[in-house]
Amino acid sequence: MASIRHSIEYAAAVTGIELAQMLSPKMADRFGSALGTLTCAILISRRRIAHENLRRAFGDALTEEQRRAIVRNVFRNTARTLIEFARFGKLGLDGLNKIVEGPEMTQLHDALKRGKGAIFVSSHFGNWEMMGS
Repeated sequence: MASIRHSIEYAAAVTGIELAQMLSPKMADRFGSALGTLTCAILISRRRIAHENLRRAFGDALTEEQRRAIVRNVFRNTARTLIEFARFGKLGLDGLNKIVEGPEMTQLHDALKRGKGAIFVSSHFGNWEMMGS
């Protein structure tokens, strides 16, 4: 029985990846958000765990509705990130460089050319895995 379920999950993943690569970036993002909403609705046990973890961590500081909104947004953002991963192959390095924003790296490159090290501090907004490309 597990092999049938795994085959279905694999087929769904491949289909999702192919669909994500066919969509425009804006539509792919919408697809990811919708996928996250659907996943949140389907994976009841995971949703409950996330909700309970927030209740334990924040107690009464968050209302029931705030916890529900956070959990829903976590599912959406996770699915959006997965769709971004699925599109990596389509984007290529040039495509990634067009959408990843950051400061000029001249000081870092200069330090490396001189054989010096550097400490690099950064925050991230969005899909931080793209920064490694």
